Amino acid sequence: QQIQKQLRQQQIQKQIRQQQIQNQLRQQQIQKQLRQQQIQKELRQQQIQKELRQQQIQKQLRQPQVQKQL
Repeated sequence: QQIQKQLRQQQIQKQIRQQQIQNQLRQQQIQKQLRQQQIQKELRQQQIQKELRQQQIQKQLRQPQVQKQL
């Protein structure tokens, strides 16, 4: 009876450790996804900035040459 009880306890402990490991793995996965999203966001921001600079350059190129002499 005592041995059976100990075995059940060990089994429960084992399951708890397994769950703990699974939780950690899920957490790591979530963190990884969040970092990926952050990187994607930054890349989009950079792309937008690049396009804005391009537009600015185009705008300046369309300006009359007279203004450059002033």
